[in-house]
Amino acid sequence: MIRFVENQNGNCRLCSEPDHKQDMVECDDCDRWFHIGCVNLTVAPTAEEKWICPKCVQIQQRLASLEISARKKDEQIKQQLDAMDKLMATMKGQCSTSSSGQVTNQPTDRSFTQTVSMSSDWTIYLKRQSLTTLPRFSGASKDWPKFKKTFHDTTAEGGFSNLENLNRLEQVLKGDAYKTVQQLMINSENVPKIIEKLEECFGRKDLVYKELLNDLRRIKKDSRTVVPDISDALDNMVVNMEALGQKEYLRDHRLIEEIIEKLPYTIQVKWVEVIQSNTSIPTLNDLNKWLLPHSRIARMMQKSNNSVSTTERKPRVNVHQTMKCALCSASHRLFQCKNFKQMKTLERREFLAKKGICFKCLNSNDHIMRNCSMKGICGIDGCNKEHNRLLHQRSEYKRNQDTAADVRRGPEETTNIHRQRKEHLYYQIVPITVQNGERMIDTYAFLDTGSSVTLLDERMANMLELEGKVDPLTLKWTQDCLKSCSSKRVKFWIKGIGKPVMARTMHDLNLPIQTVDMEQIAKNYPYLKDIPLQDYKEAQPTLLIGLDNSELLSAIKTVKGNGPMAVKTRLGWVIYGKEYNINRQDYTMVIQEEQEMSKMMQRYFSIDDFGVKLVEKLPRSPEEERAQQILDNTIKLKDNRYEVGLLWKTKDVQFPDSYHTALRRLVIMENKLKQDEKLKDWAINTFADYVKKGYARKLAHSELINAVPRTYYLPHFIVHNQNKIPPKPRLVFDAASKINGVSFNSNLLSGPDATTSLVGVLLRFREGRIAVCGDIQEMFHQVKIKPEDQHAQRFLWRDCENNREPDVYIMEVMIFGSTCSPSCAQAVKNKNAAAFMESKPKAALAIEKQHYVDDYLDSFTNIREATAITKDVIDIHQHGGFFIRNFISNSKELLSNLSSDRIQSTDIKLIEDKDSCAEKVLGVYWNTKLDLIGYRLSLKKLSNERVMLPLRLIGTKTRQSDIARSWVLRL
Repeated sequence: MIRFVENQNGNCRLCSEPDHKQDMVECDDCDRWFHIGCVNLTVAPTAEEKWICPKCVQIQQRLASLEISARKKDEQIKQQLDAMDKLMATMKGQCSTSSSGQVTNQPTDRSFTQTVSMSSDWTIYLKRQSLTTLPRFSGASKDWPKFKKTFHDTTAEGGFSNLENLNRLEQVLKGDAYKTVQQLMINSENVPKIIEKLEECFGRKDLVYKELLNDLRRIKKDSRTVVPDISDALDNMVVNMEALGQKEYLRDHRLIEEIIEKLPYTIQVKWVEVIQSNTSIPTLNDLNKWLLPHSRIARMMQKSNNSVSTTERKPRVNVHQTMKCALCSASHRLFQCKNFKQMKTLERREFLAKKGICFKCLNSNDHIMRNCSMKGICGIDGCNKEHNRLLHQRSEYKRNQDTAADVRRGPEETTNIHRQRKEHLYYQIVPITVQNGERMIDTYAFLDTGSSVTLLDERMANMLELEGKVDPLTLKWTQDCLKSCSSKRVKFWIKGIGKPVMARTMHDLNLPIQTVDMEQIAKNYPYLKDIPLQDYKEAQPTLLIGLDNSELLSAIKTVKGNGPMAVKTRLGWVIYGKEYNINRQDYTMVIQEEQEMSKMMQRYFSIDDFGVKLVEKLPRSPEEERAQQILDNTIKLKDNRYEVGLLWKTKDVQFPDSYHTALRRLVIMENKLKQDEKLKDWAINTFADYVKKGYARKLAHSELINAVPRTYYLPHFIVHNQNKIPPKPRLVFDAASKINGVSFNSNLLSGPDATTSLVGVLLRFREGRIAVCGDIQEMFHQVKIKPEDQHAQRFLWRDCENNREPDVYIMEVMIFGSTCSPSCAQAVKNKNAAAFMESKPKAALAIEKQHYVDDYLDSFTNIREATAITKDVIDIHQHGGFFIRNFISNSKELLSNLSSDRIQSTDIKLIEDKDSCAEKVLGVYWNTKLDLIGYRLSLKKLSNERVMLPLRLIGTKTRQSDIARSWVLRL
């Protein structure tokens, strides 16, 4: 039997000699390296040939013999079953009855004994088959108690031998568990040692508890399934600790407090009541038993989740996931992007704000700078802020100093040289994945055989949170050029490499940027077509590997030809060398530019263009850009109703506890309603109507248990519209109510202003001979809010029944009082109209230009056009769930072509003319019979002196008490 050794000088597992560049070979099964001589090879195998080390060959042979034994055993069992079938058929013939019901034959004693024996063998066989399969085990300590108990119980019950147990273990041991005992699996007598080894490495009680504890702590507080998740993880911990006989681990009161803090507030209150009623100190087992009923209720009410299968991680060389730049979509990070570095500091900041990217790590848009895990400050010019160095803005004093220095130096000449040569160079750049614990980052490494030290970019070290000793680093290169800097000695891992890599950090490595297009390379150089290297674009390495890690630089295999060569290293394949292209022209272009003259020309043309160019698109603030992006991404048509998301200022909005404030406001409102029975009945009917129409929905108990992010309880009150006759009550949600300085509206953006000009709408309303006006019924309530944002619109109501707890409702539609409701309503209305811009262009344009919020005013030259466009406007609105009604017009023929439920039924009588009537249009009054537009005013609050002057001017003698009149303007 072959045994491997630990080679301290290299990677060969059969000797203690160091590695050699040209005579190393890798096993395709166990990924171990060996000297060619140690494995009795004369020539290294090619890339197409599969080579397996001697020990893996022995293991395969052993497994083959086990398979042959199992196959023979199956054949024996099959023969026994066939014999039993024949025997049963014989017994059936012997025991057949005659037509009179009497038995004609009886089986002999020998046949009966054989039948019983065969039946017993068959039962044992089925029982053993059901006990053969063990649970899969890959090295997770939390799975060890279950695996160990199942192994011992099934072995005792099924009477499995060591050989059978070895076969069972071969099928279920994976990953680290398999690698740990792989050497022992050559012999079936080692099965007890295998179990002992596994328990020693993975079954320690402290490791089991630690992994189960991590499962508990990984559950997020704001998760929708926090109660079932915590209950499952806690039950798993209790069962395993009791099975291991370690009940002392279940008395951690600090862990109990940590778990309770993650639960919803209502469940926390119930737990406090339980603690106060009991005198004994609760354990994790007590908490588990108490939490199980709550978990069952929450699980019954929540939707079934799709099961997510997890795949085993198998580290392999040459498999990398590349990161895409947020600016140019190339395979590098944003701070490595050449285009980003060429931008001005203010432009960089505006770009990051628009994309919502963190100002510290420049890497993610799922958190803000204060929540970024990256450490360190800027440090430029003594700056102690935590933003990225690329976002540092020089102080005014520093800019003035630089300007003064420029004046002293006088004008400078800048020379830009662009070179294009026949050959193109490929550097030894390879994609890798670096990791430190659970942190893993995809990047690129530069292989440099001329460097004596390995260097890591300082920003990459900060992202990996690498710690180490800080000391000076002096670099020396051609012509004794020296560079000194402060550096950190760090240790990290490269995925696929079995040992850590030591390196020194350096600020701004500035290694060359390179692009590799394997399709084009294979077309120009066919001998490289089979190289398994992925394409990458404008990749800039953040790691320089030198001779202190020479085992990573050595070539395992080389492919050469008339051009660049390919080399296989332990990190993967690398292409480097010259690429010749005869189609390219070799030229050099030198441009010399005098700066002062350039500035004069820029000023001249900027003055010459002033006031001439038309601005195609007005600039938007970052807030408007974010609001527009939310509208574009969330507006959707579902079941003839549009849905939109709330315009949040930030992605991670946090609200304070608002339940008690909403409850206090509800009590105040109920006290006022007690004094007005008519208004009380109106409020009860209004809330019931909201639920009936689908505007509001009562939350079930299970929905209140689950924690939901962005939960807010809106107070509400009733206002009276004095412009209505009689004054009409309206329910309004107080979105401006503040709690600790935070309100619902303070976390919302107002959104882009798409409201049309009021004056423009009124003027165009009376351009044509035939005018028409209508309004959308309850426009805000016709637009749904996406489900994730609806819980921010919770409110309390109990039909004025003060003797019980209020019910919790959510508004599923847009509300009056919200900052973003007008902008969202306009965006939905215009998006719905845009869908008909080709089929009904005039009506779609009328909806965009002739609407002021929910009011529609338009005019036409003839009755045919007026009827057609008005009906198209009705159809378009109907498609989006909007009902436009209360149509009025100065043309009876136009109104006769519309359905009766869409026509205004009441008129407003004017005081000075009993025969005239008017309709209110956008705050003014329109007499449809006389075609006059007027307005109403009241002068009751003015003194007699101020009132008589305008009356004398118009020649009217009227008492002040009679002055509440309509003044009309004839158009």
